[in-house]
Amino acid sequence: MNPKVHIIVPVRNRCEITRTFITCLKKQTYQNYHLIIIDDASTDNTIKMVMKEIPMDNRTIIHGNGKLWWAGALQKAYDLINHNDVSHNDIVLITNDDIWFDPSFLETGISLLKDKIKTIYFAKNYSMQTGKPMDLEVHVDWMKLSFDPMPSEPINCVCGTGLFLNICDYLGIGGMHPILIPHYLSDYEYSIRACNMGMRILTHPSLKLMRNEETTGYDYKSTYPITSLKRMLSPKAPYNPIYWTTFILIACPYKYKLSSLYKVWVVRTFKGIKYILRGLK
Repeated sequence: MNPKVHIIVPVRNRCEITRTFITCLKKQTYQNYHLIIIDDASTDNTIKMVMKEIPMDNRTIIHGNGKLWWAGALQKAYDLINHNDVSHNDIVLITNDDIWFDPSFLETGISLLKDKIKTIYFAKNYSMQTGKPMDLEVHVDWMKLSFDPMPSEPINCVCGTGLFLNICDYLGIGGMHPILIPHYLSDYEYSIRACNMGMRILTHPSLKLMRNEETTGYDYKSTYPITSLKRMLSPKAPYNPIYWTTFILIACPYKYKLSSLYKVWVVRTFKGIKYILRGLK
C-alpha cells in the first residue's frame, strides 16, 4: 500500500509565499498526502487560499494564537498526529512554506526512505537567489561549540526545512520544547535529539529544494539601541543568550555544558552586541 505523507507546514501572514508552496504541492507526481497547516493567527488571506486550493479531505488546518513560533506550531502538529489513527507505513515531511520543489519531490523522498528505519532524509537546501547550496546540514563539535557546514563527521544537526522520516521514527523522537526553545535552535535540538536516539541523518543529490533566503533569518539591527536590544531577545534572534542557554542545557553533553555556557554568554553575546553597535554607526 502506498504510504500517506503527512506534510507539516507552519504559516503566518505570507499568502503569496504559501501559494507558491501549494502550487508545487499540487503538481506532485505523488498525490497521497495530507497537508497539516499550522496557521499562527494570520490576518491576510493565507487560510482562505489554502482552503480554496486544497480539498478538505487532503488538509487539516490548526489555528494558533499568534505566539506559537516554530516549535509551538510543530508541537501542535505532533499532538494531532499522535492522537490520530495513522498507518505504520506513513511518512512525515516537516518543512517551511518559503520553498520551491520539483514535481518528483515527494516521490523521491518516499523512495529514499523505503525499507529504512531510524533514518531521516534531509532535502538539500539551495538558495532561490543564487542557486548555490546553503550548507544547512552540519556536524556539531561540542568541545568547540562549532557547527561545521561541510562535515567530515556524520551529520548530526540540520535545519527543519525538508525533513522526511517514517511515522514511527517521528513519533519516537517526540515533540518540541515550545517554551524553552520556541523558535531559533528548536530544529537543531530536534535533529540532535534524534541522532542521540540512534537515528542517522542522510542527504541525497536527488532530494533537493529551493529556499527563499529573503524570507529566511532575522535582522535585529535598528536605529534605536533599546529597540535593537529588544530584538536581540526575540526567539528569532540568532544571538539570543537565553535560548542558547536552554539549548545547551537540553542538548549539550554534560562534560561540555559549562564551557559551552561560557562561549554563549561571553563570546556569542558579545558578537551580538557588537553586531548591533556596528549597525548603529
